[in-house]
Amino acid sequence: MNVECQEIELLDLMRRIAKKWWLIVILVTISAVTSYYVTKMRITPIYKATTTIFIGKESSSITDISLADLEIGNQLVTDYRELIKTNLVAKEVIEKLALKVTPVDLNKFLMVQTVKGSRFMHISYKDPSPELAVKIVDKVSEVMKEKAETIVGAKNVHIVDYAELPHKPVSPNLFLNVAVAAVLGFITAIIIIVLDTMLDTAVHKEEEIEKEIGLPVLGIIPKFKGVV
Repeated sequence: MNVECQEIELLDLMRRIAKKWWLIVILVTISAVTSYYVTKMRITPIYKATTTIFIGKESSSITDISLADLEIGNQLVTDYRELIKTNLVAKEVIEKLALKVTPVDLNKFLMVQTVKGSRFMHISYKDPSPELAVKIVDKVSEVMKEKAETIVGAKNVHIVDYAELPHKPVSPNLFLNVAVAAVLGFITAIIIIVLDTMLDTAVHKEEEIEKEIGLPVLGIIPKFKGVV
């Protein structure tokens, strides 16, 4: 009996949701449009530029690599990764490009990614200006190469690829933001309908009267417009 009642209540809830489809459409549309506007007009797009460097041998050629060179290069990858994020490199980059930022701010948007089992490293920088992002990451690579020669005493850092001008921002993600907002709008509409159903104490069907008082309904007074 309880299972049957639960099925009836669930069906009633589904009917209510179907009847209030307009509320779902309105909230989903408002959420999606608002997210689109905020993402497009209010959030500053961020661009990422990336350079690729290789920790090789002192020779200008990176094709003739011995096993000993490989082992030494792998040991230096971690050291060079830390060198890139030092204030020493950041201060020189700031000075050469006449940037109005601190080394801490510069390093905040500077990322270094090492390739596992390889001596290739990717240096990336994020900035609202794609042109500035390219300038900074290229200069970081050049300064890092200079400092590596000074500190380590070996000319084994090779800039393989300079950064290319990014044309698409990496953030914000317009499609993802709109999709998430639409889903949240849909969930909000369902919650409102469920709460409205739970708080509705009015009797809408004769079956509800029978369930509440346990007596059968003998008759129904029809609803009609009277003449004044």
